[in-house]
Amino acid sequence: MIAAPPEAPARHRRATLHPLRVAAVEPLTDGSVAIEFEVPPELAGDFEFVQGQHVSLRCAEAGDDIRRSYSICTAAGSGTLRVAVKCLPGGVFSTYARDRLRRGDVVEVVTPTGRFNTALDPTQSRSYAMVAAGSGITPVMSIIATVLSREPLSSVTLLYGNRTVGDIMFLEELEDLKNEYPERFALYHVLSREEQDVELFHGRLDRDRLSVFLDALVPPGNVDEWFLCGPGPMIDAARALLVERGVDAAHIHFELFHTESVEAGRRASAAAAAMTKPAAGGTASQPAEVTIILDGRRSTFSLDRESAGRRTARARRRTLRVQGRCVWHVPGQAAQRQRGHGAELRARAARDRGRLRTRLSVASHLRSCGPRLRSVNSSVFDQLCTS
Repeated sequence: MIAAPPEAPARHRRATLHPLRVAAVEPLTDGSVAIEFEVPPELAGDFEFVQGQHVSLRCAEAGDDIRRSYSICTAAGSGTLRVAVKCLPGGVFSTYARDRLRRGDVVEVVTPTGRFNTALDPTQSRSYAMVAAGSGITPVMSIIATVLSREPLSSVTLLYGNRTVGDIMFLEELEDLKNEYPERFALYHVLSREEQDVELFHGRLDRDRLSVFLDALVPPGNVDEWFLCGPGPMIDAARALLVERGVDAAHIHFELFHTESVEAGRRASAAAAAMTKPAAGGTASQPAEVTIILDGRRSTFSLDRESAGRRTARARRRTLRVQGRCVWHVPGQAAQRQRGHGAELRARAARDRGRLRTRLSVASHLRSCGPRLRSVNSSVFDQLCTS
């Protein structure tokens, strides 16, 4: 049972910097990791946090002395300090965290700050709606887990946009929450580069798509608090749409994810170098746009030299259709198991089961809200629910 978190800081607490040891580094996707820190008992009070807050990290071993802010992704009161880091092209710390950071390493961590939250009350019944894209899910994860635990009468709806299933951060954690709170947590994945059985779930979370969601699944009048987290254009479009639909701006909470100017400069320099530096064959190495069509499903991604190995491994997976369900198959898996790679395979199998549950849960949820979705795409819905 998660202990009751503080509803809000009792007073302004000055942020302080402390060296903390890394307790675990866990891959979330090919380009992101979750970092958990060991907080000694004497600092437990300093690192107590409210849902939706963030910490700043500094790590000289990564290559510079810059502090970078990352949102906490665990429930308030859980006693676990964990952040998620998405690797950026040319990102100094994010690349270091993904490729080199290990358990036992020491990182300087600033005590939690931030106001991306509302006070919670176990006796109240409220409806929360979250709109997140990409790594914007990080603070939203903390808010969702805390609300579901602390307010047993409240419900949460999440609209989560990504490019592909493989880019979904916290996929299994989200499914676990959905399984634990099936009547109180509604989860909708929207993928821009993978076609879905329902047209509403394929594309970007732009103004037009959000408008359909508001009409069909998340009526603004039924929501008490809105939380938006992601890139600026998505936040601006969602805020403007909600205000037009009559939502009080005081109940629209948002947090923009900015890329630091230093990282932007590094990426610009790296991109310029890549344009001019010839590859081994004598020509410039350019990213390629790859589209895979399998059984009528289309998936598109960019492929460059740095990610070729990871993408090749992913491309070797074949999607099998078994009674309308999606099953992942990894060639050569049995041979790897004989060579003692059981732990790696179990982790991969767990990730793939999570992906499978996501696709199956979408179909299950569609059946439960059929009347509302028929107006969105009736022919596709009927085909899905009768297959």
